[in-house]
Amino acid sequence: MKKIYTIALVSLLIVLYSCGKTEIPTPDDPKIDVWQASENNQRWSKRLYHSSAVFKDKLWVTGGVLSQFGNREQSGAVWESGDGKSWSQSIEAAPWGPRYGHVSLNFKGKLWIIAGKSSEASMNDTWSSTDGVSWKNESKENVWQGRYQHSAVVFDDKIWLLGGNKGDRFTNDIWSSEDGVSWVKVTDASWTKRANFATAVFKDHIWLLGGFDSRKQYKRDVWKSTNGKSWVKVTDAAPWGARSSFTAIAGKDSLYIMGGVSIYTDNYQYFGRRGAIQRYLGYRRWKDLEKIQNCTKRSREIRTFRRKFQRQDVGTRRFQILLQSNLGLQ
Repeated sequence: MKKIYTIALVSLLIVLYSCGKTEIPTPDDPKIDVWQASENNQRWSKRLYHSSAVFKDKLWVTGGVLSQFGNREQSGAVWESGDGKSWSQSIEAAPWGPRYGHVSLNFKGKLWIIAGKSSEASMNDTWSSTDGVSWKNESKENVWQGRYQHSAVVFDDKIWLLGGNKGDRFTNDIWSSEDGVSWVKVTDASWTKRANFATAVFKDHIWLLGGFDSRKQYKRDVWKSTNGKSWVKVTDAAPWGARSSFTAIAGKDSLYIMGGVSIYTDNYQYFGRRGAIQRYLGYRRWKDLEKIQNCTKRSREIRTFRRKFQRQDVGTRRFQILLQSNLGLQ
């Protein structure tokens, strides 16, 4: 069990951009003394909007966007690691094709890929694999619309698909499947339509946190459900601040979140890299465990830079170039 927790926590680091080799004290649950960035010996390129999962005691990384700016080249590769340091490419071009904003998860002895966005459209397909190399299209009975920046969890021996971006609008619909093939619509949830939110299974509930809605507003509300249909709002304003594109993970006795996006301008989301790990203590209380100083400093630099150029007549693309050159985000 300790090995599974360790691999799961290493996966959190992959969701975020590297913030240098800062050692970060971690929660006492799971019981790991310190956080330490793995050596920079990965052979896979930098990326975002990819997905990761723990499957067969290994960490798996799938797909993603290889460049934040420019042509946004997408990947259809699968990578695996048993320790988070040494990586091997399982397959360079999986049959599910280059995509980003998808979900990967471990369900009934298989690694699953669910939906996502290609260069052409939002996808409504599901794929499964027993080894990360050979993939089977399980999409024959998919009745839900294509989407990306959604979420999916395994709960009550089912896959639960939640919300996301359909391309022209956000959604809050929830679907479940007992086998990954046949799907049943559960409900349109009471939380607002959104994308890039975080989910986790914790203390016999599905938890949903934060995200980004169609009004270009970052959220910091927290919801939970025992059955995927009826949802209870835990809080409308969690103290960790509104954000999207972050990670939530359930420990033995605590729920943790980390990272995220907190800056929005026109067509781009800039990574504020919120450098805090938050632990849910129950009764709507959260504790700020530790701040990553380098990341927090970068967040302040981006906000300061953005305010400076908002006072000038600088176009969106010009702002992107200036931001990259001044803060090294290329």
